[in-house]
Amino acid sequence: MDPALVRRAASELDSASSRTALVAPRSSAFLGAPTTFVLDRTVPGAVDPSALERLVPLIRRRAGGAGHHSLFGKELGWQSQDSSKLRALEVVVTAGQEETWLRIEEGYRDLAWSLFGGIIGGVGGGVGLGVGLGVGLGALGSAAFAVLFPLGAIGGAWALARGIYRVPVRQRMRDLTQLMDEMVAALEDARE
Repeated sequence: MDPALVRRAASELDSASSRTALVAPRSSAFLGAPTTFVLDRTVPGAVDPSALERLVPLIRRRAGGAGHHSLFGKELGWQSQDSSKLRALEVVVTAGQEETWLRIEEGYRDLAWSLFGGIIGGVGGGVGLGVGLGVGLGALGSAAFAVLFPLGAIGGAWALARGIYRVPVRQRMRDLTQLMDEMVAALEDARE
């Protein structure tokens, strides 16, 4: 590879208007998606604290309207939970002398607990054990069916819960990444 191209690419990265740090979400092998999503960015340059207020409508739109903000000096905070309390969002923007720090964090643990507990417990445990024991031991007289059917039902329920959980979490991750991009663009426009 040509060293001049490598130096050019490095200089372009250094001159980017904002530095992004995506705290790589550890996708749980069991759940199929992370239980927490975190984005951190730094925007170089001073920003007037009044510019922070203009971020509130952007956050409110992506949060679905629910939540509350606080503005203390040079720090904007936003906290919200959806109506079913299955996810919790926190946004913090701090304007410094030389740069502005942005952080978005959303947790999905309650969503995971409700989906996996309900589906695996209800379908896997309830139906699996009910049919497995009732049909396996009662009607068929088969201990193998009484053991294997509940295991298969629990495995199928787990796969179903995993597939369902993955969809809204990935969508929220895309939405929050777009929110971060919108906030960075608004702050870059408002730099002093």
